[in-house]
Amino acid sequence: MNQRGTGGVEIAGTLIYALFVRFAWGLRLRLSADDWERLGLPVGARVEVCCPSGLRDWYFVQSATFVEPCWQWVECSRAPVRERRPVPSQQWGNSPLVRPFPLARNSLT
Repeated sequence: MNQRGTGGVEIAGTLIYALFVRFAWGLRLRLSADDWERLGLPVGARVEVCCPSGLRDWYFVQSATFVEPCWQWVECSRAPVRERRPVPSQQWGNSPLVRPFPLARNSLT
């Protein structure tokens, strides 16, 4: 499942040029130290990353290591995907099978 390459990588909505390697456990990026500073992401941040292959996924920034002359290695681990929960008014809807309260039986009729 390893994918690697170079090109425009979108990190938290910002497009930068980076070398990327995708692993089963996460993602490793090499980008310029200036780009890393411009992103302003702390270690532990949850970010959305889209590589040139078109795969868009959520990651946690695990580490960021400066390497001479002016590169930054960033390792990210996969973050769980958030599921959108329905708003209570949409949750019950008009379905006759799902009701918020049980129907009371009227024994007087």
